[in-house]
Amino acid sequence: MSSQPANPEPAPDFDSMLSRKFGKETANYFSGSPLNRVGFLRGDHQFLTQALKHPSTSFLLCNELQPLVNSSQASDRLAWLKFADIKRVVGENPYKSSEEEMLNMYDSRSYVPQLIFLGIDEKRKEDGLRYQGKNVYTGAPHFAVDVTPKASVKEECEKLIKDVQGRGLDFAKGRVMGLLASDEDFSLTHSLSQAAIYAEARQLLDWNARNPFCAQCGQPTLSVNGGFKRTCPPKDLARTNSKSSSGV
Repeated sequence: MSSQPANPEPAPDFDSMLSRKFGKETANYFSGSPLNRVGFLRGDHQFLTQALKHPSTSFLLCNELQPLVNSSQASDRLAWLKFADIKRVVGENPYKSSEEEMLNMYDSRSYVPQLIFLGIDEKRKEDGLRYQGKNVYTGAPHFAVDVTPKASVKEECEKLIKDVQGRGLDFAKGRVMGLLASDEDFSLTHSLSQAAIYAEARQLLDWNARNPFCAQCGQPTLSVNGGFKRTCPPKDLARTNSKSSSGV
């Protein structure tokens, strides 16, 4: 059995007054992600659209919350795909509309595979996405996408899963995957950063899957804000104008 990995070292190259005075903060396992979540940009559908299709963007596929890994290596590493690989599942652009427009056009009969915007890798300055918002933000975007075969995308998800397995990739058991291991061929720092990225992807995919209905009215909810928020639309095109839907 491999030894228990040490906790990740938080921002080892980052210097601040607080770290000089009090020392470096404690970073727990599954924390210390190398990605900047840029949460203030998640509500900007134009940013998400550009991030979705940028050449530097990477997608982590999850099937029943199990991440896609390269199992041919000594230790399983997260396997990242491009938009061209997942386009047949998520469609041309699920972020083409603003949140307000999505609420007005909401139809609970239409199944949309869950996408999570994980953040940007700001180390990728040269080839990363450069977006002008309040400030300029540069980095390689990362997403997680649920490819569990179901509903209207069942067939396409099955084809995609078969395709990636044909490339030597497979879906690992998240709780026991080799991301937790360390060996001579697998950098411990790299292992910890991947574990942190996967932790973010898994918990948000799981949370969205567990909360498909409004806690107050019981109607289906809509995932917005890059997968970090669920909202109850004021209307649903799937509903008919009946006494039961309008209230008695």
